[in-house]
Amino acid sequence: MLRLTELRLPLEHADDALRAAVCTRLGIGDRELLSQRVFRRGYDARKKAAVQLVYTLDVTLENEAAVLARLPGDPHLKPSPDTTYRFAPSLAVDRAG
Repeated sequence: MLRLTELRLPLEHADDALRAAVCTRLGIGDRELLSQRVFRRGYDARKKAAVQLVYTLDVTLENEAAVLARLPGDPHLKPSPDTTYRFAPSLAVDRAG
């Protein structure tokens, strides 16, 4: 899974525009994008006349290694970090003694 950051779309974009924007940004076909999940969505309202949505997405591609190799200098494309929760280890306390 790859993390794609700083994907900007107009505030009133169509539902399918997000998928198309991901494909365009990565230079891939629609069939190569297996899944996408919005990790974060923010607003850029510095220009009142052109408010934009700024997305951070986790995407799954058919060939992620090839896309990373083709775009080595892109600072907005990296492997997704592992964000699974892990329980803290507990210490066994001997209360008998």
